[in-house]
Amino acid sequence: GLPKEYLSKALQSLSQAGWVLDSITLRNLYLAITRVTQDQYNFSDFLDNAAKAEPTPEAVPEQADQALPAITVHAVELQSDAIVLTDKARKKPYTSRWNGLHIKMHEISTLIETGSPFSVAVEADSGGKLQWEGELSIPKSHSKGKLSLSGLDLHQVWLFAEDWLALRLTAGRLLIEGEYEADWQDILRYRVSNGHVALSQIDIVPKSTKKLPDTAVGLNT
Repeated sequence: GLPKEYLSKALQSLSQAGWVLDSITLRNLYLAITRVTQDQYNFSDFLDNAAKAEPTPEAVPEQADQALPAITVHAVELQSDAIVLTDKARKKPYTSRWNGLHIKMHEISTLIETGSPFSVAVEADSGGKLQWEGELSIPKSHSKGKLSLSGLDLHQVWLFAEDWLALRLTAGRLLIEGEYEADWQDILRYRVSNGHVALSQIDIVPKSTKKLPDTAVGLNT
């Protein structure tokens, strides 16, 4: 069924300009995206029909600076049961599944320059967890925080890239973590500190032992 969506609007123009929303919440989302052919997805028909239904827009003069709409949301929460990504356009179809996506944001605004706290968490069905938390300022085009990807199953990554590789990765785990600061006001600038990358339980063998005899890599930590 459709996910439960609650949108509570509380206009509080006495303290802030523009639209002020109390909360936006989306729960129990199940999203399945399938690439059917090179240029077609399982939602392409929907987009095509929507484009046909829209009237041809009148020409609008370009403006050098277009301000973002004035909006502030006190609390945003997005929670999904599963996100399934499938690519059937490949020689060998590939599917990845991510469970329990949970996004929380507080005092997100296009007006307030102070960084708004946020957190993102999601787990891969095959193993691995992404945790991302920090601050985001939309007016200043700036974000800083900490990102951690732990226990990622590299065999699933290899399955995605196997068409271009001569080796077979049968096992492996990846850990990446670090702190970052990014700014995209004019051009993208970023800085990473306290970074750490680790590999474990690596097992790599050639696809064809005839082409690459006596070749293998193993790592256990």
